[in-house]
Amino acid sequence: MADAQVYLVEWHDERDRNRSQLGGFTSLREAEECRDVLTVEGWADLYINLVPVHDNVADWSADR
Repeated sequence: MADAQVYLVEWHDERDRNRSQLGGFTSLREAEECRDVLTVEGWADLYINLVPVHDNVADWSADR
């Protein structure tokens, strides 16, 4: 089981199939605020990706 989780604010460019991580946060609220700030700055195609974080490979394997 995941020990923690991180919310990544990512930009996905479907034309070039590029993806960039613009910020990582421990709360969804902060990730949403970051996305909102970036949207006001003119960014588009932003997503929040929830990533589980594990302390070790055994825990990761069990959580797959």
